[in-house]
Amino acid sequence: MKHPLIFNIKNFRLRFGSGTNVHPYYIIRYGPRDNQVAKSYKNIVVLFNNNLDAATKKKVEMFVEHLKNGLEERRIFTGFNAIYRTDIDIEHVAFDHSGYDNPEKIYEAFKSSCSDVTKCFPVIILPRVHRSLYDSVYYRTKAEFLKHGITTQVFTIDLLNDQKNYRWSLLPTSIQIFTKMGGVPYILERGIIDSPDIQVFIMGLGISYHPLYKEQRVGYVLIFDQSGHWQFLEAGGITSEDVESGEDIDTLAEKIAGLLNTAIAKLANKIQAGRAILIIHYSGKEISSREENAIAKALQELKLSRKILAVYVLKIKKSDIAIYDLESPFKINDSETGYPEIGTVFKLKPDVYLLVTTGYFKVNGEVKSNIWRGLPSSLIISRHREMEKINEDITEINDESLLASVFGLCRLNYTSVQNPVSTEPITTRYSREIAWLTLRVRAAKSISEIETFRTRMWFI
Repeated sequence: MKHPLIFNIKNFRLRFGSGTNVHPYYIIRYGPRDNQVAKSYKNIVVLFNNNLDAATKKKVEMFVEHLKNGLEERRIFTGFNAIYRTDIDIEHVAFDHSGYDNPEKIYEAFKSSCSDVTKCFPVIILPRVHRSLYDSVYYRTKAEFLKHGITTQVFTIDLLNDQKNYRWSLLPTSIQIFTKMGGVPYILERGIIDSPDIQVFIMGLGISYHPLYKEQRVGYVLIFDQSGHWQFLEAGGITSEDVESGEDIDTLAEKIAGLLNTAIAKLANKIQAGRAILIIHYSGKEISSREENAIAKALQELKLSRKILAVYVLKIKKSDIAIYDLESPFKINDSETGYPEIGTVFKLKPDVYLLVTTGYFKVNGEVKSNIWRGLPSSLIISRHREMEKINEDITEINDESLLASVFGLCRLNYTSVQNPVSTEPITTRYSREIAWLTLRVRAAKSISEIETFRTRMWFI
């Protein structure tokens, strides 16, 4: 197989507090990139149903002990404070057995255990429920805490009882807790442009429908710098309250433009180098042709800050094209897999590319994989030049650099440290997750009004 371009993960290393490495697990050795906001927390409160059986309560106590002091296998997990360089008390508190039916009871138990709820972080032990159950205890509990401006982490009873997966869940769970506290676990070592005079920001734009009420949809934008350091979230313009079915493109475009213009105006305040470039990633998974036309119209009418020299636009969509590599060195039980190399790029036609996101990769001469069964995943990335705005005074960024912005943000995933490359970048994944979760907890308006939710990754 002849590869015109391959993004090697060794060139997209992660930067921690005191070192860099390819693998997220090195946060245990090097510490987090930034813990200043998280250090303001005083307590982690593990909340559990007082009606649990004695054996499960013992496992809750074990979970708390492991969060405090780590596992005997130190390479897997050394404890929350040891990893994140914090000094946080960790305790467990029971809530009333009716809490599964009345999440207010769970919040009351949390509030009563904290002298200042803004300095406490709740980890809630709940039964595992299917994601499609929109009125489940998971969503209702999330909504109750969000209503009070509190970000939460859920840990399931099933995972407590899963001897095989439990210990490997501790590090990713702790990373999610730390991130929701406002910490930065790790970022990319480098961005796509190495220039002290020009900053690069990457925007993720997502729109999602409510699964039951199709006239309701919500949109969000997230802003990252080119190293993947999250800057802020902006909500508004498209909410479940003010979008009606049958809207025309002009009206929808006006709402999208309002959302984008608000985000860009705020972004201008973060530009320190004097000039900046904005790359927009938007997901083609759930956006209709009508909404795509509205996005195009909104971008045409975009009011750019004088500091922003160019706006590039990439549509990112999961592909059903399967790639088989006849020369793949990755085998399972001595059997050929045909898995392609992660980061391989195929040019399908001008401005349209296929990027492989699951397959094999090489680290220190060893061949590894982030897929063990099934077909490998890939993304179709389309550059939409007709939507772009480029100042004549700037040297245009080439397609390879734009594609690198996608692959680089596939390297950042704060929910699963085992996978070195996610199937899609955090720009589109997280913006869609926000919209998806917001519609289910019916909290779009309150989230857009609470500053904490603009600056914390409450949605991961």
